Amino acid sequence: MRSKDHTEVGFDPGVLGCGVVMCNVGQDALPACSCLGEPLAHSYAGARLPNGHDGALEFEEGNF
Repeated sequence: MRSKDHTEVGFDPGVLGCGVVMCNVGQDALPACSCLGEPLAHSYAGARLPNGHDGALEFEEGNF
């Protein structure tokens, strides 16, 4: 989730958002992840949590 300010969501889940991290994957897996992550983030653009705050997602990729 984009929101890192827990006061926006009304509770503190104990983590800064949630996510999936993949390491040591083959080059053929990276485009497949983009094909899933980008549309998922796009489908949540403008999403609102029950309290009305931002519930959008972000998809990021990069090298560590």
